[in-house]
Amino acid sequence: MALPAPLRLLTLLFAGLCLALRGQAQPALHLSADSAVYRIDYPRRGDDAGELPRLRLSPFSPDRCQLLDAELDIPSLSLIPNDSSAFSTPAALPQNGWEQDPAAPQLFWTRAYAIDSVALIRYDRSNNRLDTFSNHQKPGYLLRKVGIWLADHNEMLLLSRDNGQVLRRKKNPNPGWVMDLRPWGDDLLVANHLYLADEDRFVPFQPVPADLQGCVALNDVKHEGECCLSNAYYQNGVASFITLPGYPTQRIPFRGACRFLAAAPPVAWFIAPGTLRSVRLDTGDTLAYPAPASEPLRGDPGGRFLGLIHEQGLAFFDKNNCRFGCLDQPFGFSPPQHYFSDQRYVYLSYADHWEIIRVDRLPPAFKPSSMLADFETFQQTWTAIYRQNEQDFYGMYAAFLPMYAQFKALNNPKIEGYWPGIFEGLTGNLNWLPDSILDRVAADYRAGKFLPEIAPDLAMTLFQYFGRTDSLDAALELAAFYPEKVEELPYGTELLQALQRAKRQLDSLADLPLADDERLYHQGNIWYAFSLNKIIYSGAHAPGHFSRAYACFQRLIREFPKSPFADNAAYNQLNWIDYEPQATDDMTFPGDPQRAYQTFLQFLEDYPAADRRPDVLLRLARLALRGPNHGPSGREWMEKAAQHLQTLAIEYPTVARQSDEYKAIKGRLDQQLWSGRWALSVRTPRERYTIRDSIPIQVRWMNISGKAQDLDSLFLSNWTEGLRLHLNLVHENDCADVFGDFPLLRMGPSSISVQDTLIPARQFYEETFLLAPASVTRNYYPGSFSLQAHSQYRFNLEYQHATLPWLRATAPKGGLLTIEEAGPAYSTSLATSVSTCRSRSRQNRMSHWARSTFSASSSIPTLSFCRALTNCCNSA
Repeated sequence: MALPAPLRLLTLLFAGLCLALRGQAQPALHLSADSAVYRIDYPRRGDDAGELPRLRLSPFSPDRCQLLDAELDIPSLSLIPNDSSAFSTPAALPQNGWEQDPAAPQLFWTRAYAIDSVALIRYDRSNNRLDTFSNHQKPGYLLRKVGIWLADHNEMLLLSRDNGQVLRRKKNPNPGWVMDLRPWGDDLLVANHLYLADEDRFVPFQPVPADLQGCVALNDVKHEGECCLSNAYYQNGVASFITLPGYPTQRIPFRGACRFLAAAPPVAWFIAPGTLRSVRLDTGDTLAYPAPASEPLRGDPGGRFLGLIHEQGLAFFDKNNCRFGCLDQPFGFSPPQHYFSDQRYVYLSYADHWEIIRVDRLPPAFKPSSMLADFETFQQTWTAIYRQNEQDFYGMYAAFLPMYAQFKALNNPKIEGYWPGIFEGLTGNLNWLPDSILDRVAADYRAGKFLPEIAPDLAMTLFQYFGRTDSLDAALELAAFYPEKVEELPYGTELLQALQRAKRQLDSLADLPLADDERLYHQGNIWYAFSLNKIIYSGAHAPGHFSRAYACFQRLIREFPKSPFADNAAYNQLNWIDYEPQATDDMTFPGDPQRAYQTFLQFLEDYPAADRRPDVLLRLARLALRGPNHGPSGREWMEKAAQHLQTLAIEYPTVARQSDEYKAIKGRLDQQLWSGRWALSVRTPRERYTIRDSIPIQVRWMNISGKAQDLDSLFLSNWTEGLRLHLNLVHENDCADVFGDFPLLRMGPSSISVQDTLIPARQFYEETFLLAPASVTRNYYPGSFSLQAHSQYRFNLEYQHATLPWLRATAPKGGLLTIEEAGPAYSTSLATSVSTCRSRSRQNRMSHWARSTFSASSSIPTLSFCRALTNCCNSA
C-alpha cells in the first residue's frame, strides 16, 4: 500500500526541509574515547528558542542516536547522515517515534494525524518499503502480538497487522469514559476494566490481593508504565499495593516519604531521602540501598540505570548489579530536561547540549566538597546564634556581624543564596518584641547604625510597626522609600492603601467647618475603619488596637452627652465585647459574654431611641443563647433569648422578616428547644430477613420534655422526606466497611392525611416504613449498592428536615440486620406496626397512645431541634 498523495507530499516536504537545513546546523562534538561523558552541543538556528529536541535512539540500529538532521554512531563516535542507516532506510522516512513490532521484528510502526483521521504508517525493513497501512478515526493506539488495537470513546478495534482488516470490535465497558488502552501482559487495561484477550471479555480491574477483593475500598489507582499502584482502605487505615502482569499483588511495606520510582520485573524500586528500596514482586522481599542522591531525574526510568539528583551532581543506579556511578557537577548546575538509558549508556538532554554517559567509568561516590562542608558550618553557626538570642535582637545582631564578615569572604555560591533568608530571620522576630525595643530600633535605623544589606528588611518591620501603632506619617515615609519591598509583604499593599486612605480622610476632615461633636464622631470613625484594616498585623481584635478611635468616641460622650452622635459613638465601642472565636486557631481574643450582656442592657436603658437598637436586641439574643456560660439554667436563658427576639419582631417587623441574622439566631433557639423535647429512635421488628422480603423499619419520636407536647399535622405530613437509614456492611476482620444511605418508603398513598397529635410525656409517635432496595449514596460519594444475601448490616438513622435547616436529628443506637439466602417471601401484617391517630377526640388519641405505644424503657439520645414544634412547622 503506497502513501496517499497528501501524506506523501507532506513527508517529502519534511525530508526536503531536513536536507536543506543539513550543513547549516550540525551538532558540535566534544567526544573522547577515554572519557565517561560524551558531549554534543545542540546548534540553535536563528531565533529558535523552542524546547530542546530529545536525543533519541535509532529504532533501526541499537548503536545510533538521532540528533536533528544527523545520527551519532556511538561505537565510532562519528556523525553520519540521518538517512544512511546500516539498513538503508529511505530518505523520506518520517521523524516521529517508531515502534518495533513485537510479533514481526522487521516491521516498524508510527502514526500521522490528519484532519479527520489517524494514518498508521508501516516500514518493512526486509524490503525497505514504506506504506500507509490504515486510516481510522480512532486515536487510541496500542501495538500487541495479536495485532493493532485502536480506540475512541465508543469502541475499540483489533486490526490485522497483515492487511488491516478488523478482527474484533468491543464496546466501551464504561460509556462516557475515555478508552485509555494500557498493556497488561497479553491483555489490556481499559479505564477501570481488564480486557481478557483469550476470553474476549471485560472484567472489573481490582488491583488488590484476591482475598481482599470486595472488602477493600480503593481510593486511588494510577499506572506507571505496565505497573499499577493503588491505595485502599484496609485495616482501619490506608494501605498501598503494587501490581504487575504475571505477578501476585504485593502490599508496599513502607509509607511516608517513599515513592515509586521504576519497575524492572521481578523487582520494583522506590525512593526515599537517602535510600533506594526494592520490592520483589514474586516473593514480597525488600532491600534498602544507601543512596548518594534522593530526587529522581525526569524521564523514562525503564532502562537499566535509575537517575537521581544531588546538589553535588547526578547519580546512576545500575539495576543489574545494584551499584552507583556518580557524576560530579558544580553547584547550581541545571538538571537535564530528560533522560533515558539502555543496557550500556545513559542519555541526557540539556538546554543547549546532549550528553551520553558511560556509567561503568564513573566513580561509585561523589568527591568531597569543601563548598558543602563550609555551608554546613555556616548553617550550624547561624542556628546557634538565633537560638541563643531569639528574644534579644541587639544581641543577635552583634553576634551576626562577625559571622557575616567570615562567611561573606568565602564567596560560596550556596551560602550566597541563603543570605536573604538570614536577613529575614534576623528581623522577623522584631514583630513579637516589646514596643520599647522597636522604638529603639527605629531611632537607630534613622541614625544609620545598621548594615545596608539588612536595612530594607528592617524598614519593612518598622513599616508594619508604625502602621500597627497608628503612626501614619512614619509608616508612609518608609513605604515611599522602599515601594517594591512593601509589595512583597503579605498584605503589604492593603496596609499601605489603608494608611493612605486614613491620611487623606483626616486631612480632608480638618478643612471642613463642623461642630466639635460631629468632628469627634467622624474622626473616631476614620480611626475605627483604619483599625479594622490593620487587624491582619495585630493578631487580635483587642481594645488597645482601637485606642485612637475609642479616645474620640469617649471624649464625645463625656463632653457632649446630648449629641445626636452620642448613641452611635457608644455603640461603636462595643464591637468586640461579645466576640466568639470561630475556630480553634482564631487568634482574636474572646469577648466577655456576661459583661457584654449587662453592657447591652445598659445601652438600651441609656439610649432607648438609638437607631442601633435592632442590632443590640439581636446581640442580646445571641448572648442569651450562650447563657449556660453565665450561671443560670439554660431554660432561663432560652426564655431571655426568645423575649429579645419577640421584642425585635414587634418593634421592627421588617428587620425580623429580612434579617439573616435574626433567622439564624431564631433557628438556633428553635433547635435547642426542640432538642429538649424530642428524641429519635429506630428499630426493626426482627433481625433476620431473606433477600426477597420487604423489610419494615420502625421510627419513633419520643417526648422527653416531661409534659405533653403537640405534633402538628403540617410536620407529620412531610417529615419523612428527610429520613435516611445508614447501613454498614459487616465484614470479617481486616476489611474496610462498605456503607451507604438508604431511603425509607412511606407506606400507603403519598397524600396521607395526618391530624395533630398530642403526645404525653415519655410516650412516642411511631411510623413504620419499608426499606428501599438500593442506596442513594455509597461511602459519602456518588454511587450505590444493594442488599445482598449472606450478609449482615449495622444500621442507624439520620434525619434532616427538607426546608428547615436546623431541624435535624440522629438515632445512633440502631441495630443489626441479617440477610439470609433467598427463600419463601416473608409476609407479615404491618397494620399493627403502623401508628395512626384517626380518633377525632384528642382525649381518645392520648389514651390510644398511652395503651398501644408507651415504652418507658426506651433508651433514646438527645437531639437538636425546634422551639415550639407547632409554630416552627407552620412557618416552614
